[in-house]
Amino acid sequence: MAHSRDRLSVPLQPGIATEIFRRCLTEPFAKAFGVTVDTPARSEHFLEDVQEDIKTGRHSYDVVEWPQHLFRKAKRAGMCMKLDYARMPNLADMHPRYLDPSAFGVGVFVYGMVPVYVPGMVPRPITSWADLWAPELKGKIALRDQIAPGQLMAITCKVLGIGTERLRDEKTFERAWTKLTALVAQAGLWASSEGHVQEIIASRHAAVSQQFIDVAQIQKDRGVEIEVVFPSEGPVWAYRSWTIVEGSRNAELAREFINFVQGPGPQKDLAESFFGHPTNRKVKLDERLLPRIYGGRLTDADLSFPDWDWYLDRSNVEERWKRLIA
Repeated sequence: MAHSRDRLSVPLQPGIATEIFRRCLTEPFAKAFGVTVDTPARSEHFLEDVQEDIKTGRHSYDVVEWPQHLFRKAKRAGMCMKLDYARMPNLADMHPRYLDPSAFGVGVFVYGMVPVYVPGMVPRPITSWADLWAPELKGKIALRDQIAPGQLMAITCKVLGIGTERLRDEKTFERAWTKLTALVAQAGLWASSEGHVQEIIASRHAAVSQQFIDVAQIQKDRGVEIEVVFPSEGPVWAYRSWTIVEGSRNAELAREFINFVQGPGPQKDLAESFFGHPTNRKVKLDERLLPRIYGGRLTDADLSFPDWDWYLDRSNVEERWKRLIA
């Protein structure tokens, strides 16, 4: 892709996320700054795509938002440029927990993962993560995470009543892995992407799945027959981080983009359109949306996030996962 100072590449997740991010973030930025923002679709192997792009010197991407486990991987691999927070004034309004202490990433927004199900395709309403292990649901569940088990292990820990930081202990890890293995046996379908999860549930090819609150609520509003469950153990909360790709030819414009989209206006639009929790503390959400975002009222202090270091420090986990689902 040819780059110029008035063109930015911000690859996005396929599916509903692309539509919302374009409307709330990339299009307003392009209009405000008089530039073009390209939003190519990301593949399921996007980390490797970016690594190859940097290695070959193509530098096709400028700004990337990563889930936390991939952000940590990208940072460790030297794929992110250091950010000058002092030159990004909107970050002063952010909760500090969403600013990477080493200044490589900025939290986009907080989202949760919950169970969803199709009424009439399950013998009883689902109310908890533990219900996914029920014998009567065997073969009716679509799971995602064919590449890595991070999200499913976080769900498993919720059911076991432990934090993911406990997975550093070998005995605890093996206990959780045994429980996770039983969940894998329940799956009738594996989704290759978040967009694929949406298609599977909408087409009723599976009765139950794990899904992000934001996407599930939007699907429900658009007429897809699903129930969005706030499980008794609580959602799995997470957040994504903006980064500037190492070697970006438009680093200054990329910095302007991150500062712009972290402002209160874009943050409010994104959170309310995408049923997420803003990372900018100045944003006040429409109170009517709170039950659909959190299942009630929550503040930053109520949100706890999985510890991903257990995953990165356990070198064989991905290979072991591939063998499990083969």
